[in-house]
Amino acid sequence: RIWLQPGDDVVVEPLEYVASQAVIVGQVGAPKAFPIDRAARSSVSEALFSGGLFTTPGADFKHIYLLRQRDGAAYDAYHFDLSEVLNIGLTDRMELRPGDVIFVRTNPIVQFSTIIDLLIGIDNRLTDVQGRL
Repeated sequence: RIWLQPGDDVVVEPLEYVASQAVIVGQVGAPKAFPIDRAARSSVSEALFSGGLFTTPGADFKHIYLLRQRDGAAYDAYHFDLSEVLNIGLTDRMELRPGDVIFVRTNPIVQFSTIIDLLIGIDNRLTDVQGRL
């Protein structure tokens, strides 16, 4: 304990702010960095809404993960299911920390459709090559 006496000076040095960020990857277009505002206490929902998640047709709202490094190479993973509106409140209460990674999974239907499109494209190219021979 430190007791202050009349005439004592208390010097409060400013805390140097170090810019920090989280990263949003997966089915959100291109990977994006999200700056974390420590004073405003940035949340997962702020990052998701700023990242264009809800305009990406291939995003799987049932499988959104927050990956947070614990010690060394170990990570804690938090799963969010935003297919129900009530669960959005959970992402609003989850604060972001420097180095967090938000991963949005691709909807399985979109993955299947992409594979079918690739196969049809290959089939069309083979038919075109056979027609030229």
